Amino acid sequence: MKRNFLAVLLALVALPFMAQAQKVKTKTLIDERDGQNYKIIKVGKQWWMAENLRYNPGTSLAAENTAIQDEVGFDVNAGYPLSGEEDTDTYGLYYTWKEAKQVCPTGWKLPSMDDWNELIETVGGKEVAGAKLTSHSDKWREPFAENIKPIGFNVEPSGYRFYILYRLWQEGNRTFFWSSTEAHKQSALGVDFSAGYNEAFVEDLGYRKENAISVRCIKE
Repeated sequence: MKRNFLAVLLALVALPFMAQAQKVKTKTLIDERDGQNYKIIKVGKQWWMAENLRYNPGTSLAAENTAIQDEVGFDVNAGYPLSGEEDTDTYGLYYTWKEAKQVCPTGWKLPSMDDWNELIETVGGKEVAGAKLTSHSDKWREPFAENIKPIGFNVEPSGYRFYILYRLWQEGNRTFFWSSTEAHKQSALGVDFSAGYNEAFVEDLGYRKENAISVRCIKE
């Protein structure tokens, strides 16, 4: 009798953890444009890429900041693919806001801030989303809380490419993702993950749309 009671009690205690685990499923997406494979993850009701986008759009989409780059002698053709300074397999490519809105595969889109906020709430809120959505890999220069386990969304510290010098900044310390939601004429809203911070920062990134930042796509 005692054994049966204990079994029922343990089952009841385990239910919330089982429910949480069932929110996360993984599959593979093949981008038909270039044949690249991406891990995708279902969190709650949403399907997300679990890797940064690596699609090379060519130079036509980069024309918006050609004039700025010309002023400092930047060759727009050097922006795609990356120059070798970065780990492209891990960090993906970097896109201006205009590019970001156009580069997701068919059936996928650049997430809005509503999409990002839903993801963050599903994993427990912004206070823990930084630790849950990041990879906890040794690429991060400061560790996250050990008692907060990552769910497999695999955010790595890719930094961003500054629009004037088109140089990589903050690699190892931070990563940023565009949303499709505009903040001002020159900037857009997005999400910021920082090394050692368990929190995800949801905000106007404060960066010009010409900066090149990482992209995660969400299923439409």
